[in-house]
Amino acid sequence: DAVSSDAPPPVGATCACSRAGSASARDACHSDGRGGGNSTAVRHWKNLLGVGFRMDVLRPIHPNSPLSVILSEIDVVECYAWWLVTQVGVNHETAKSYISTVNAWHRRSCHVDLAGGHPLKRIYEMLEGLARQRGVPPPRIKRVGVRPQKLRAGIDAIYPAADGESANMAACMETCMGAVRRAGELAVGSKWKWQARRHPTREDVSFHRRPDGSIAYATIKAVNSKAKGVEAFRKLPFRLPFSGRYLSPGYMLWYLTEVIDPVPVDQRATTPLFRHPTSGDAIKVSEVRTELRRAMAAVGLDASWYGAHSLRIGAATALQCGGASDNVIKACGTWTSEAYLRYLRETSDAVLNDAALICDGDVDDLATTDYLDLDAEPDEE
Repeated sequence: DAVSSDAPPPVGATCACSRAGSASARDACHSDGRGGGNSTAVRHWKNLLGVGFRMDVLRPIHPNSPLSVILSEIDVVECYAWWLVTQVGVNHETAKSYISTVNAWHRRSCHVDLAGGHPLKRIYEMLEGLARQRGVPPPRIKRVGVRPQKLRAGIDAIYPAADGESANMAACMETCMGAVRRAGELAVGSKWKWQARRHPTREDVSFHRRPDGSIAYATIKAVNSKAKGVEAFRKLPFRLPFSGRYLSPGYMLWYLTEVIDPVPVDQRATTPLFRHPTSGDAIKVSEVRTELRRAMAAVGLDASWYGAHSLRIGAATALQCGGASDNVIKACGTWTSEAYLRYLRETSDAVLNDAALICDGDVDDLATTDYLDLDAEPDEE
């Protein structure tokens, strides 16, 4: 007899499908979509063990293994921690975080923690002792915040107004600074390919008009990359003034999307907000970094001081110099979710007034108190 089309699939096929689906979902629990396998911590682990020691990078052992086997595995993790601090140059607190990341990846990959799940307290104590031996942790790379007036001068110096490629990059930098966003939230970093659900599209920008038809402000929707789980894909609205004394992110978005580089309505949901018009590819964080340095060099500044994250630092500095409170600064940059929730209750006029402090900011170039955002990741610099 013919098999009914609505008959259940064979048990073997169901089992294989379930395993593949659960493995895919397990990988998706980490932001890189690979269970943490593409994280900096795991890349270092693979480099040391797989390339340096020529050992297996996955090391599952039974929790009841002989003590000698357990201690041997703890030694491997301890070598990794020591190597991170002394050879890679991370500080001891970051090394602890890396161990946790590797442990989580190891558990997702082979269902067993490092060293069979035995405590790694000895390693953490070693790291504390290593920090004492070294005296001070390795210095962080300090990025100088971009001043609004310098960004304006740099953009005007290197970008022709009628060029679509230039308009995309200029609009990206002005929007990044005006909305106090991390570069990796508007452009594509090393950890992610462009995704419409994670990166802004042309559909994620809108313009709000006054009764007389003139544009009052622009709104973009972007994620908070520090959010966890599915919240890392929730796009939040950020309002941008149409014009300012130095920066005009609203105008740049309008000029970009309506004049110099428009796309058909039916393609907006799948088109990166900031892109290369010829290829259609999204702008990368590394390109923002390179272009910002070129702009700063064009106005006589040392380009090596600046990274893509300098836009966010400069925005927070402009807010501070404009008299914004600490809570407003944290809320504008979504440094904490609680502050952001409080900020949502403010009026749209108050939101625009805060953004205007950045776009109008006449910040003293000799200011010595940059607002350092220490939660930056390498590809967000």
